[in-house]
Amino acid sequence: MEDLREVTPLIGGAIRAALDQFEREHTSYRHYYTPRTQASVIHDLMAATATRALDTVPDVKCLTVKGGFLIIIGQKYIIKLKKMDRRLRTRNIPTQTVMDFRFQRPMQLHLPHVPKETHLFCGYIPLDAELRNSPLWATCPIGENIRWAWELDEGMPAEVVPLRPAQEAPSDEPLFVVRDASPTKKTDDGNEG
Repeated sequence: MEDLREVTPLIGGAIRAALDQFEREHTSYRHYYTPRTQASVIHDLMAATATRALDTVPDVKCLTVKGGFLIIIGQKYIIKLKKMDRRLRTRNIPTQTVMDFRFQRPMQLHLPHVPKETHLFCGYIPLDAELRNSPLWATCPIGENIRWAWELDEGMPAEVVPLRPAQEAPSDEPLFVVRDASPTKKTDDGNEG
């Protein structure tokens, strides 16, 4: 748990710096970019800034494995940096590696000293007008659901704990799904909508 407390502010800062760099250096080209291109450029900037920010942190490794950038914290967490939608979901081609990550199955990375780790996504929900002010989130996927989530700018809640791999989790363990990260609005009849 302390591993995450030390590292997540650095990861959040790296994501924020990457969004700021994208806005500074790519504003004049942004209208040419497809959403996929914009996400790819921002991802590469996030990976570069995170690598620099975490370079001297003990027990943290930044690696590119099978074409994907990973942050490995101690022997407990593997983090992917991602663009998220308003429901805190990421978009991926559903390869076996992606499914293993989402379902908290041990990744077959053949990395020494990485036992049954908890997989996390850290990323941003893009705001069209100003990317640099986009909300930053950390999520723990469990299949197509989200086990838990917290806004990185708010700091880490005390109740977040590592998750056992899905095949070892008891079936009666509660599952919390974050439905939407955007604020709820009241409709004319007073209901949330």
